[in-house]
Amino acid sequence: MKFKIVFLFLLFTSMCFAQDTISTLRQKKYLASNISISNDSVKFKNFSSPQGREYSLSKDDIYDIKYHDGKIIDFLSEEERSKPFDDFKSDLTSMINKFGFDSDSDTKRFYATFEDDYLRLQIKNSKGTKMDKGILYNFIKIYDVHDLSDRTKTYSFINIWVAAQVNPKIKRWEKHKIVMKVKGPDEAEKILRLFKLLHKRILDIKRG
Repeated sequence: MKFKIVFLFLLFTSMCFAQDTISTLRQKKYLASNISISNDSVKFKNFSSPQGREYSLSKDDIYDIKYHDGKIIDFLSEEERSKPFDDFKSDLTSMINKFGFDSDSDTKRFYATFEDDYLRLQIKNSKGTKMDKGILYNFIKIYDVHDLSDRTKTYSFINIWVAAQVNPKIKRWEKHKIVMKVKGPDEAEKILRLFKLLHKRILDIKRG
């Protein structure tokens, strides 16, 4: 009986220390085993069911992978890892201001600025002479991200749910959907990647 107790304790302890953890940009965590990494995805099995079904995540949606031996992988390029945060924010606003449009218009452009680490998105009128007050977004929280929607050869659509400030007086934040029409599928892919990286960079800052 004592042997069985000791064996189960050692088995449980080894399982706790042998598990790998996949953290996503949507702040979900997966306790994983049998992790395999390809060019664009990460496949794994649930740690509690290593003989069960295989799961797959896009590398773009992963914050990092922490292995049980202490090794960490984050899938950032050297340029993305080393670029100063202010330069990164400038790249994002420049891309949005040049290629981002209101979802129902070919003439009303988005205008993006940063207020500290918060992103404000405003929409200009068709003449580009006026704009609304816009919405302030906190990319510390991403709720959901859709794949790019290529509805025409010219435009792609970004759909992403982020925390938005709905009441500035009491600093109230709620889930809000950004729908951005982007001129050029390559440009849409770059902006979506920058949105995800913004979330990651802010998380890095908050976690120290």
